[in-house]
Amino acid sequence: MSGSLGSQIVIGEVESFFKGEKNGRGLIDKDKFLDAVRRVLSLSDTKLADYLGVGRTTVWRYKTDPGNASVIEEARAYLDSFFDGRVPPSKMTWEYFMALPHIRRWKGAMDRRMVCEGKQRGWMRSFFNLCKYMKVLPSKVKVEQCAQVVLEQRDRYYRGEPQIKGFYYSVLREAVRGFFMSVHNMSGLYMKNLGIGTEALKGSGKYARQYVPQEVRHQFELLLFQKLEEGLDVKYLEVLGNCKFNFSTGTRISASLAFSFRDHQYELTPSKWMFEIWDKGSRGKKKRWEKILMGELLDHFKAYCALRFRIAPGYLEAELPQVTDHLFPSFVDGNGKVRNKLMRDLVKPLLVEAGLQYKDFPPTHIWRHTFAQEGLKATNYNYELVASLGGWVNTRILKEHYGQMGECAREQGLMKAMGFEILEVKRELAW
Repeated sequence: MSGSLGSQIVIGEVESFFKGEKNGRGLIDKDKFLDAVRRVLSLSDTKLADYLGVGRTTVWRYKTDPGNASVIEEARAYLDSFFDGRVPPSKMTWEYFMALPHIRRWKGAMDRRMVCEGKQRGWMRSFFNLCKYMKVLPSKVKVEQCAQVVLEQRDRYYRGEPQIKGFYYSVLREAVRGFFMSVHNMSGLYMKNLGIGTEALKGSGKYARQYVPQEVRHQFELLLFQKLEEGLDVKYLEVLGNCKFNFSTGTRISASLAFSFRDHQYELTPSKWMFEIWDKGSRGKKKRWEKILMGELLDHFKAYCALRFRIAPGYLEAELPQVTDHLFPSFVDGNGKVRNKLMRDLVKPLLVEAGLQYKDFPPTHIWRHTFAQEGLKATNYNYELVASLGGWVNTRILKEHYGQMGECAREQGLMKAMGFEILEVKRELAW
């Protein structure tokens, strides 16, 4: 069998050779070859063959063909421009910067860590501006140089002074940490010792203690049903469903709107619904969270789904995935992009009308804050459980922003540990 397969390969190569494809003709031309060189930044037969989708022999024949000598010379000149410093930093363009080996390596590391595209663009643009400002190429930049600029920007930031346009402290420190940790394998502790840490920024957690009280939640629901009766606009029903989902699971607005039955895992049973939600993890990375609905919270969400998608409650588990790709389709455009602003614009005035007292508040993220505070009370401040259910990477943020365990909870825990029988106070996470 192996001999037969080997014969087939040889015959195939001979046939392609005599069909005019020797030296790459018919498979590679000048434009394709130079585009591949620009993409992989190499003249390696293997790398070019992988990119072009041809055999290494085909690439080797093309490169050694005397008729292609001028093309190879052009490719070498292009590659030399990246490695011999002919382009001064002041003349460095964004396209040139993105093609540099160090930056490509950095981007590859971020892709593997599943850092979202928005974060990647912000960090790389900030580092590009930093290199231009310091007049140095990424391959020659020193971490000590960068640390000095970061510390200068930090001092401006905390003094409330204007920062240098294009690399603000909040983004610049993340960019510098990411570059040197990904490309030069520097440790986070070393970066912190240089003053490039990850401490909370001023104003962090500004809105964390805000929440929507239960009486306001009920009034908010009544207002939404009034809107539905007045105009029969299905968007108001989706607003209610989304707010209840985010309140019940602690999910961020972008992640809940993006959920689709086609692209995510889910489990729908009569007593439990579980959705796989890709939401923010740590340092801009996406992470898979399992969001669970049970009991009364599930009953509320089932009522929304039955109304929105016109399915009898008893058939929801079987028919819901077949009806629509998204849970909240009015807030997802034809390209799959979520419409966060539309949701915020609809929610905010209704919360104010329902009696929410804050002058300034995040109209959709406030549901995550509400889940955190009510979830902690309902679980007697079980930070690990609430972090797992709501989607926090660790308990630090919960403890810092949503309150430390109360005296009553500590006393009850101590009494239980000492063997005393205590009267449990029933607390519920309820809409």
